[in-house]
Amino acid sequence: MQDSGKKKALKVVHIPFSARNPYQRLLAGNLRDCGINVMGMPVKRFKNIAFLNLSLFALLFKYWKPNIVHLHWQSSFLHVKGSRYKTILIAWLFMLQLIVLKLLNIKLVWTAHNLRRHEGGFEDIEMRYTRYLAKMSDAVIVHCNSAKHEIERALRIKRPEKVNVISHGHFRDPYPNNIERSLAEKKIGFKTSKPTFLFLGEIRYYKGIIELIDAYEDLNDHHSRLLVAGRPHDQVIENEVTQKCKLNKKIICRTGFVPDEELQIYINASDVMVFPYRKIFTSGGIFLALSFGKPIVAPRIGCIKDNLDTKGSFLYNPEDSRGLSNALKTAMRFKEKWETMGRHNLQLAQDLSWDEIAMATSRLYNGIH
Repeated sequence: MQDSGKKKALKVVHIPFSARNPYQRLLAGNLRDCGINVMGMPVKRFKNIAFLNLSLFALLFKYWKPNIVHLHWQSSFLHVKGSRYKTILIAWLFMLQLIVLKLLNIKLVWTAHNLRRHEGGFEDIEMRYTRYLAKMSDAVIVHCNSAKHEIERALRIKRPEKVNVISHGHFRDPYPNNIERSLAEKKIGFKTSKPTFLFLGEIRYYKGIIELIDAYEDLNDHHSRLLVAGRPHDQVIENEVTQKCKLNKKIICRTGFVPDEELQIYINASDVMVFPYRKIFTSGGIFLALSFGKPIVAPRIGCIKDNLDTKGSFLYNPEDSRGLSNALKTAMRFKEKWETMGRHNLQLAQDLSWDEIAMATSRLYNGIH
């Protein structure tokens, strides 16, 4: 006979959700191992009114009355490119959807991966409604203490206990990592092996790619190279980056989408990964670099300064106009330490256990339900 006193598994919907996103895939999988019934919901839009995002209503039709809705990346609910009027409209609709969730006694968890969009405008609208989101959330998750302090300040959160620090996990498992350096260099087309800095990921202005190219040119080191690999965000930045690369033979550009299985080619053909962000809250790329055991050059901002240290990274002050340039020079001066620094970063990654992250998230879910 079934035990009628057995507690039913919590029904939790993650939204927006993409199985291609390794962070979401790993978090959901490990939460299921903790006994949480996790379901994923992608963004749903109207066919003829594509800017409308009524995904929370669609969620209710698909998964009627879950115990918890766990929101990731609020910006798709709070921004329409090029239209202030449409942005205000979808922001109001977002609030309406949240109110309906609350009336149905569905708990709301929000992971603040970012405080706001990195680019796109209408920041005043997004911040106003993000404050409402924080107020209506039963719990907020951030990935480091610096993010907690910034969220509490910027969103005027009166109950600090609402904001929970749960680490971001490593990426050692989802990506292949078995190619030898010589073969990786051959696949890229390198004829010789030399110290290589790598910028990997979507090419966008906020990530500081232009500043990186300028800083690398200032390095003026003929025995190194800079590899830029990733899909440009738009044609404007693609043209600018491509033109700059053409002017310097030591800078190699591979513009285009990099499939998961090919990430290892670029990473293992390189020595140091560079993240020259103008601004950032949480960076998944940092955890990718740690997971591949690579030294890192990055600004001392956001969760970067909480997750990295000088034993494995060359950190700089982003307010210093020569900070990035000096960090690259320092990295070249201490290149005999790169291997040791990489091993240190790999150990940092190993400590970011998805089991522990899932257990902490599960405890949070049960605590608010």
